[in-house]
Amino acid sequence: MKKNIIVLLLVLCALPAIAATTSFIKTIDNSVPGRTRILIDHIWREELNYTSGGLTFTFPANLFSSPPIILVTHKLNGAYSAGTSFVACIESSDATQAVVRIDLITSSTVAEAATNDVTVSLVAIGG
Repeated sequence: MKKNIIVLLLVLCALPAIAATTSFIKTIDNSVPGRTRILIDHIWREELNYTSGGLTFTFPANLFSSPPIILVTHKLNGAYSAGTSFVACIESSDATQAVVRIDLITSSTVAEAATNDVTVSLVAIGG
């Protein structure tokens, strides 16, 4: 059962997003005695170009009753430059939104990424 959920998450992360998408999934795994059931009510995904100052991803009203699990990926919008890395930082999250900052790291500096350096994809999973 876990394998199915992971495959679904990988597919959600790989799909191009024109607008935010929401899925509803309910899964219960009782194959091992004493195992806690797995119940996922909502999976929400949105992809945005990065804006200096950070991105706020706002979830649809009442989608999550508690803070969801947040997964963030990013892809470079320009050519790769040797010796640089981009790192996604979740600055805050709750049941209504998540704030993401992207840092650009070189051998000597850590600074915020510039507007449009990367495209950020956020997946929120919760109930």
